[in-house]
Amino acid sequence: MVKKTESKEMEEEKPAKKAAVPKAEKQTPAKHEAKTEGKTEAQPAAAEPKKMQSKSKAPKSSAKMDQQAAMASGECTDRFCPVHGSSKLHGRVLEGTVISAKAYKTVTVDKLRSFYLTKYERYEKRHTKLLVHNPPCINAKLGDEVRIMETRPLSKTKHFIVIEVLTKK
Repeated sequence: MVKKTESKEMEEEKPAKKAAVPKAEKQTPAKHEAKTEGKTEAQPAAAEPKKMQSKSKAPKSSAKMDQQAAMASGECTDRFCPVHGSSKLHGRVLEGTVISAKAYKTVTVDKLRSFYLTKYERYEKRHTKLLVHNPPCINAKLGDEVRIMETRPLSKTKHFIVIEVLTKK
């Protein structure tokens, strides 16, 4: 019976604690007041978020047009060009067929290779797709047979450069 009386006393104390802090006495944060009452002197008028401004905003098409204009005059301004640029070629030399030329200065080359199956003692055809840098002075098109050579990584997936077009389609 002693336990019941103790629990009753504790129940009486809990509501008393809640009643001790009325809601009217709570202070609202300054941010909330500023939102409800409008802008105050503490908030300057220029506190609104600014849009990021780039240094020079030239459309991509103009860069492409400049490149084409330079090509018409006989100059190649591509810095990754193996002939006119500063790109160093090293490593493997491969040949393949261009299967896509939709990206700017990039072609997808399909390289066929033979893989030996020891179980059947025969060869199987396999292919590898490579993303390759296509300089404007070489300008390989869809269906062309090209020779490519390895270089340093130019992007996440590009590690080869077209060095010549073997046959045009």
